[in-house]
Amino acid sequence: MLPKVASAFALLIGCSLLAVPVVAQPSIHQINELEIDALASVASDLEVGERLLVEQARLIDGEEPVALDLVRFEVFTEDAEIHIHGEDGETIESPPNNAYFKGEVVGDDESLITLSVQENGEIFGLASYDGKISILEGSSADGILHGYRVDPNSLRGTSFECGNEQLDQGLGDLGLDEAPLTDAPTAGGTPGVLAVNNTARVAIETDFEFYTIWNNTTNLVNYVGNLFAYMSGLYEGQINVNLVVSYLSIYTTSADPWVETSALCGLYEFGRYWNQNRTGVSRTIAHFLSGKGSGAGFAWIGVLCRAPFNTTASGCIGVSGTGSYGGDYGFTGGLRGNFNPSNRPSCGTSMVPATRSVTTSTRRTPTVITTS
Repeated sequence: MLPKVASAFALLIGCSLLAVPVVAQPSIHQINELEIDALASVASDLEVGERLLVEQARLIDGEEPVALDLVRFEVFTEDAEIHIHGEDGETIESPPNNAYFKGEVVGDDESLITLSVQENGEIFGLASYDGKISILEGSSADGILHGYRVDPNSLRGTSFECGNEQLDQGLGDLGLDEAPLTDAPTAGGTPGVLAVNNTARVAIETDFEFYTIWNNTTNLVNYVGNLFAYMSGLYEGQINVNLVVSYLSIYTTSADPWVETSALCGLYEFGRYWNQNRTGVSRTIAHFLSGKGSGAGFAWIGVLCRAPFNTTASGCIGVSGTGSYGGDYGFTGGLRGNFNPSNRPSCGTSMVPATRSVTTSTRRTPTVITTS
């Protein structure tokens, strides 16, 4: 049985997701070490779906190198839009031309590795393997990707909590949070090989406080890309779902429409605003990433095939009474210093690096192209 994750995604399969056909990967590229120049060079040559083998990768400085088996994938959709709300009004940009990779340590199918080769030449990654977690960062000084071991407890933020028990879901007898998830269908009955991949389009809203963490739209967009690269790896292994960002809204001034200070009221405010103003945004779900220190996450459960609905809010600044506040929405606050994707999306994306099994249903034996 799969772990009870993704309660908010329980209706995705066959309802709200785009089925992605299995496509054979035409070639494997190979590099000897995680050197920045070599990785950046081969990244520009790889197409989405092609594999990259790294013979020696030090995921933590000073430890023995391991081999990586990675595949290039997309984090932003082809039609993704970044809406930047600033002093001169709203501008719309396309996502940066970053190359994203996800995969595993060879021989450890419970590991998860994600890497991004960013348009500005920097490289960032996350690695979860053998009970260890490390952050990978490129160094322009020596051209080597450095890995720093981190304590997940220090990343989580001591005050973060899943607040869904406080949320009146108001969803009748759906009961999706209590329903056990069954094993995903496998290809040809082969254990661990999933028969089909599904894609969820995620629309992201943010507040000015989130922008002030970076005071830079490029770094903010790269953070969101890295966040969803790792989350997509988790979801793929646990419920056979790839997450792709299709819309991102950024406020570079304090003149944003978000006045609530608690995560619960923020969810109500988010739902009301999007039900009134963002009905034309194509998405599977929408999620709010807040820089306010609310330290909690909320999300409606089992709503992915359901229209916006009425619910009642109280104790908030600008939202009160019964109104159309509900929908396919989640809210995570207090992200300063957090980097922990939760395996419980019904609690928002409160990020704790976890493990997952890599699916290999699209892998065949192609021609090897060596780049050293």
